[in-house]
Amino acid sequence: MSKPELVKLIDTTLCTACRGCQVACKQWNELPGLKTKQLGTYQNPPDLQWNTWTLIRFQEYEDKNKNFQWIFRKDGCMHCTDAACVKVCPSGSLYYTPLKTVGIHRDKCIGCKECVSACPFHIPKYDAKTDKVYKCDLCYSRIRESHAPACVKSCPTGALTIGDKETMMKKAYARAKELGGDANVRAVQALQAPSRAVAQLNWKRALAGALSIRRPDLADQLVTHLGVEPAEETALVDMSVGELGLVYEALLALSDPKARRSSGQYFTPDDVAQFMVAQAGHFPAGTWLDPCCGIGNLSWHLAAAQKHPDEFVEKQLSLVDMDEVALASAEAILTASFAGQRDTTVLSALKGRSRTGDFLSLKFDIGADFVIMNPPYGRTVRRDGFATSKTRELYAYFLEKVASIAPGFVAITPASFLGGLQYAPLREVLSNKSGRLFVFDNVPDTIFRGYKYGSANTSSTNFVRACITVAEPQATNPNLIVPGGDD
Repeated sequence: MSKPELVKLIDTTLCTACRGCQVACKQWNELPGLKTKQLGTYQNPPDLQWNTWTLIRFQEYEDKNKNFQWIFRKDGCMHCTDAACVKVCPSGSLYYTPLKTVGIHRDKCIGCKECVSACPFHIPKYDAKTDKVYKCDLCYSRIRESHAPACVKSCPTGALTIGDKETMMKKAYARAKELGGDANVRAVQALQAPSRAVAQLNWKRALAGALSIRRPDLADQLVTHLGVEPAEETALVDMSVGELGLVYEALLALSDPKARRSSGQYFTPDDVAQFMVAQAGHFPAGTWLDPCCGIGNLSWHLAAAQKHPDEFVEKQLSLVDMDEVALASAEAILTASFAGQRDTTVLSALKGRSRTGDFLSLKFDIGADFVIMNPPYGRTVRRDGFATSKTRELYAYFLEKVASIAPGFVAITPASFLGGLQYAPLREVLSNKSGRLFVFDNVPDTIFRGYKYGSANTSSTNFVRACITVAEPQATNPNLIVPGGDD
């Protein structure tokens, strides 16, 4: 008889950010320490690393009364039921244990980093010195002997518990009901499917159902647009656009990780999107293009910052994406969020200005004054007319095309563009096309450090996997509400 699936429940309402789990993980797994530095946040180190498998993330936000608040959450391996990392591992290093957690045979790891690319949660970390990948194994040496993982054992408030999946799910729903308010149990598993096509169908039906509940006055139009019968599943109803993006990306990663890497990046965290939109607050009024929109995370935050978001979505925003389902989802989400009561013109207008296709290979012109984007290109993809399939070079082509059509943009880009002779021509093109060019390090859930090209901060010690590049025109936009500024 097979053993039940073992899962860990994280109750963020009980977490005090004591970081006892973070320390206990290092102690039990005998992970070496790392010299860190002050980055202006309590979160330290800034991200998971090959020698840091558990991390408490600190997120700042303002509540509805404009009061400063903290959100604490534990980050680490999700031990997915249908794990993308296991699917793509060619050596068998990553595997399912008898308890259905995701274990790792490090001696079998060949350092190919396929799991690093496939994981939608950015968990596996590569160490160049050992040419191996590292991640949490849920203390398999402990749980197979019926002992709790080190993180669970050390938690003083009971924020971490472990047990069979059915018991933990019941406990989670009971806790959410007890808390009331906005408490929710969010799971991708309800929409999971063995193939990409079925996963996308499940997604569209769930989204159609959720948007119909949000906007009953536009339900018929939204359902017709998505082309499916709405599902009764309500898991998506109360999610933010960033959370919706994460669900969609996770679904693709679980159903078809190779296709996910090839066709796009659909998830931009809400805090990163908000920061990018704040930079757009220095742009003059004009039309905007999101050339790889995914389900619309960036465009949603850009529209939300406008004084008249319904007019912005209807008249000033254009979308492009290779994924028809993602594009249709973006159009529906933006309409449901910002269209006026019974206003059926917003969706048709937005759809009329949007295109399905690869922005690099599009044969038709899409005009826009400014661009906001999270380019999706993976190294496994080849594009028509481009000999390269390397991510950084595709990014460079992408930015050069954007610079040729728009005097300003805000983009997530590789930090490698900051230095090196290879990208000097690109930096010159970008600088010549804009009033000012800035780059901000993108350290997830912590801070952004801003500086101009050519400053002393462009040394390799400041390079991060990704950064925010801003080509900023000099005029300002009176129709955009800048966070922290006057309405």
